[in-house]
Amino acid sequence: MATQAPTALVNAGLTMPDGQKWELYCRAFTQAAEVFCQRPRLRPRGTFNNYFFDALNNLPAPNTQAGRALAAATAREVPCIVGRFVGTAASLANNPVIGPACRAVAGGHARAAYMAGGTLLGAGMGMLSGMSGGVFRNCLGIGQMFRNVAPGVNGWRQVYGNGCRLRFPDGLVGNRTLEIKGPFDRYRNGQEEDYQMLNDPNKGFEASAEKCGKRGPNHQNCPR
Repeated sequence: MATQAPTALVNAGLTMPDGQKWELYCRAFTQAAEVFCQRPRLRPRGTFNNYFFDALNNLPAPNTQAGRALAAATAREVPCIVGRFVGTAASLANNPVIGPACRAVAGGHARAAYMAGGTLLGAGMGMLSGMSGGVFRNCLGIGQMFRNVAPGVNGWRQVYGNGCRLRFPDGLVGNRTLEIKGPFDRYRNGQEEDYQMLNDPNKGFEASAEKCGKRGPNHQNCPR
């Protein structure tokens, strides 16, 4: 089989049926959990999300190419504004009320992505559009984003002062979120409701023990 161009892989991941996305995400979740939970608990494991995306990029045949296509189409940690205004920071950049703050968020996120991987994504917006898997490891660039956003704290006050919250879904595929709930992870502080708002009228994707057919809490035998 000829090597597929990255754009072809991204498009394949975005256009595959929802059922296939769910299956691939769950296969990756199961594979990642098995590796994650085998690591000695006293050894730093890193974040579960990194195991998940490594698994999605390395599913065994016959799902290898499809898994890579879906991974390429799933942007990580995209900043989204939720509340009075709903959408990614980039999509709200032209809003007359919080547009300046959203542009600051989008610009800071693009710079963080650049610093994390050394590659500038299409005019700084590739990570924010959901069209690129980008270079983030889970949460790697978020702290740097906050340090580099202009106009600084006033931008955040503008977002929160208008009844909005800033969320970073684990993944964004097209205009729908992906949440990865590995061992010991759960929704908190209205997170689940905010993602329902972002996905409305559709439903987001969730890779978790509950959604992927496991019984009981997420891998209850996984050592902490």
